[in-house]
Amino acid sequence: MTSDSTVSDQPRKVIHVLLEVPETNMVLQEFAIPLMEKHEITICTLYKAASHVPEEITLLEGNGTIRGFYRVLRNALRHNVYDIIHAHTPHVALMVLLLVLPRPRLLRCAIMTIHGSFFNQRWRNKLMLVPVCMFFGRVVCCSKAVFQSFPGWLRWLAGQRMCVVPNGVHIRRIQTVRETLKVSPPGSEFTIASVSRMVPVKNLATTIRAVAETESDHLVFMGDGPLRATLEHQCCQFSLRDRVRFTGLIQRNDVYRGMMQSDLFVSTSYSEGLPLAVLEAMACGCPVLLSDIPPHREIAEGVDFIPLIDPNDHVGFAREINRIRQSSKSEREAVGEKCLHLVTERFSLERMHRSYEIILSDVINSKPRERDVCKLS
Repeated sequence: MTSDSTVSDQPRKVIHVLLEVPETNMVLQEFAIPLMEKHEITICTLYKAASHVPEEITLLEGNGTIRGFYRVLRNALRHNVYDIIHAHTPHVALMVLLLVLPRPRLLRCAIMTIHGSFFNQRWRNKLMLVPVCMFFGRVVCCSKAVFQSFPGWLRWLAGQRMCVVPNGVHIRRIQTVRETLKVSPPGSEFTIASVSRMVPVKNLATTIRAVAETESDHLVFMGDGPLRATLEHQCCQFSLRDRVRFTGLIQRNDVYRGMMQSDLFVSTSYSEGLPLAVLEAMACGCPVLLSDIPPHREIAEGVDFIPLIDPNDHVGFAREINRIRQSSKSEREAVGEKCLHLVTERFSLERMHRSYEIILSDVINSKPRERDVCKLS
């Protein structure tokens, strides 16, 4: 990998290839929008975008079918010269590979970011990752925990082309939201926030069971998913209907406001990549209580103000929630400041972008012919 001094500020043409663009999509919010004034960015998706994409970004949408997506991606690579082809899921990475494999030089500018643990991938996705690790120019893991989740033989297969770039948080955007937040007088209500997709791996049932055994005043679930109705029913079973609120999918800035107005953020997840929701809560100055899994240990490494509890131990979560609730507001604010400082030092969006710029420079500098590599003939 090159040093920072060799990273070029020259604008580049980058195409991000992914399945879809929902409102909370990381590729749009962390990779594309912050860099759209610096680089010429294209997003190519299998499904129609469900979120607004700024006009500065070229959006190429498939029709939801493999054939339609293949046609759109093939045309994009035939008629444009890209410095980087950046895939974000095994499905689209395999499609990129099928298009460019006959042209080995084209693979040099193909990179993929792995956004989740290998253990949490479906078997078909694990199989798709094998040729990706064999042929892609770079395979980037979003955390050390994700890298270590890969079997040794697969890491060996990728060799030095596999590396780690931790996810980053858009701290300046969060600070802008904080400046517009209306300051309300301090109250006695203790509010817990949870932000995630409502799917089994997030283990939200443990969050509900823990809150049922505490004296917390309110629990706010921000997000949506197939388990929402089940979770709402569970809240009724535990007599929590008046204490739990489900917001559904809301704007990113509203998520930040919800975190800023909460006393504690809780994640009981079984598996993550490097969870942006946790990092954003910390950037909002909200103390966090996390499940004891490798990505959360990576966030809490070297600090003593982030409690880690076994994801199945709802009693342990309840005990920690009560302990934090009994602390003073000033003590919680002090922990929140420590959380903000940690994210600023280790997990800022600027830090992530610098690391990717180094990788992109390495990939581009390794190309034998600048204008002949990233375009299909």
